[in-house]
Amino acid sequence: DTLVSDFLERFICHFEKNVDIVIAGYHVVRKNKKVLKQEANVTLEKIDYLKKVLRGKYGWELWAKVYRRELFDEPMYIPCHLRIGEDATVYMQLVARSCKVKIINEALYNYIQYPSSASHQRSVTLAEETLQAAFYIDHLLKKESFYQEIRDEIDAMYLLFYSNSTRKAFLRLNHPLIYQVYQEHYSLRALKILPLFKSIYISLSLLLRKTLS
Repeated sequence: DTLVSDFLERFICHFEKNVDIVIAGYHVVRKNKKVLKQEANVTLEKIDYLKKVLRGKYGWELWAKVYRRELFDEPMYIPCHLRIGEDATVYMQLVARSCKVKIINEALYNYIQYPSSASHQRSVTLAEETLQAAFYIDHLLKKESFYQEIRDEIDAMYLLFYSNSTRKAFLRLNHPLIYQVYQEHYSLRALKILPLFKSIYISLSLLLRKTLS
């Protein structure tokens, strides 16, 4: 991946009182094509931003962001057994420690996609690790005092990770991880706060698995 030449200077000027994370837009670079990804300028309280991340409005990748150093003062829990979703587990901890998050409408990062990266590989193990990441994030956020405020978003997060897992392998409904997500987190309330196309895909995908079970 690459940064624009004045990346740091353009980031630093956006740090204000109580803003702990600044997020820039970025270009996705694949096969010599660049696709711009950016959001409108906005500053959000931690809970508001976290809810939007959990339901898929904003991404949970670590890159294209600058963090206040104090967010790293406490130990960070990193799941060494995960190759998929490990960045999301770290990012959720950083957001939970923040006060405010600022999004800027400037593309300052180039995310280069490689066909050989783990995110483009398919296997049952990677599908399982994708689901395990959701359980790990839930375990971490349960320790926070605001957990009850984000229960619907937690369910939505499980469904998003389930959706991602379907790109890695086809796991049947009787698979323990799939079954637990279906039984405990698949609900109309969760579907309503997801993007419509995601809700439709998840529902049809689970219906297919239920039909085949």
